[in-house]
Amino acid sequence: MSFWPPDFDRLSSEEKLLFGAYRSLLDNGYQKTTSRSIAQAAGVNQGLIHHYYGSQENLFARMIYRLHSEAHRVVSEAGTRREALVLLCQAGASGGNLEADICGMAREMPSVRQAIMDTLECRRKDVSDIFGFESSEDVTIFLGALRGIQIELFLNPELDQNACLDRLADLLLGGSQILDEPLQWQPTESTLARK
Repeated sequence: MSFWPPDFDRLSSEEKLLFGAYRSLLDNGYQKTTSRSIAQAAGVNQGLIHHYYGSQENLFARMIYRLHSEAHRVVSEAGTRREALVLLCQAGASGGNLEADICGMAREMPSVRQAIMDTLECRRKDVSDIFGFESSEDVTIFLGALRGIQIELFLNPELDQNACLDRLADLLLGGSQILDEPLQWQPTESTLARK
């Protein structure tokens, strides 16, 4: 799953920079991402980074909120919990290096760290709402197991994704039948409002 919007050309320059930062991080990694590579991926003037965001740090923080918002949109369109998990697996498999780079950036950039913490809090609430968890520890274990599945699927494409998700549901949700129930969930507005 890609969070690159299909209507990219219709976005404002400000929005294009958010996705340009995302694309540059995916293509180049954090160490090789520059204002120039971001602007080039966005197709806009490099000076607009400072104009809209003041700094690359602020741009990256806003990018994290925007990607989180986009993930909300994609997952909320899923028909079942299984479809939502498949989308989450696809997103994690394609963004593993990006996640590592963002965590590295958080050590140097307080606003990026705050954006990560805000979106993690929102993700925990989302998972709790979608799957009915009452304990934050259960949410953490579920997300850790899901991340492990994402990595395994990336490394071993022959792995049966549905069998893994069924087993995860058997172990942590009380049965795989819950995955095929309709998804009736709307994204949390609090983090979306910060984007």
